[in-house]
Amino acid sequence: VADNVFRGFDWTLKIDPDSVFFPDRLRSVLPHHMPDTPKGVYLNNCKFGLHGPLEVFSRNAVLNWVAGIDFCLAHFNQVCSGSCNWGEDLFIDQCMQKVLGARRDSDWTLLSEEHCIPDARHQQDWLLCNDGNAAFHPFKTEDSYRACLSAAGAPLPPPTPPPPAIQPPTTPVLPPAIEPPTTPAPQPTIAPTATVVATPSAAAPPLAAEAASASPAAPAA
Repeated sequence: VADNVFRGFDWTLKIDPDSVFFPDRLRSVLPHHMPDTPKGVYLNNCKFGLHGPLEVFSRNAVLNWVAGIDFCLAHFNQVCSGSCNWGEDLFIDQCMQKVLGARRDSDWTLLSEEHCIPDARHQQDWLLCNDGNAAFHPFKTEDSYRACLSAAGAPLPPPTPPPPAIQPPTTPVLPPAIEPPTTPAPQPTIAPTATVVATPSAAAPPLAAEAASASPAAPAA
């Protein structure tokens, strides 16, 4: 809504991703719900009330919804004494019809759905996909979705390719670590050897003669 793209078109729709949808079928019924009204037109797709898999709004209905959503919230919070605990489809149906005054057109060619079976005779209509409606819901798997397309006579798109295999992460080969250069350990300093040279001392003076030798001999008797 914020980008205003809807203003360039007569109708805006919301479609659930698990709905098998045929745009050309919807396009063929929309002229029956023209012209637009000042408060807008929206299409009811189920006898139990609007169901969310396919919702269709005229340009003026979108404008009315954007301008009035806060008013609807305040109104129903008062009516329900808090949240009404509705899904978005029930809320917008009640808001557009009972509060904002949009025109509500019912069209039973819009949706075949598991939760909107009109009577027991039509239990399998949504699953058979062969009643010409614009959308079928729900189809949760690719195989069931493609089967519905085939039953409706639509060309099948190519199957979704399988996702690529997830390769285990590889451990990168790291270059060998570069060792930092080592600083050689310092060698102990060897002090120079001192050579001691003995210097000859001066000759000692001659020793005195022994006292006994030096005493004069005793005179003979």
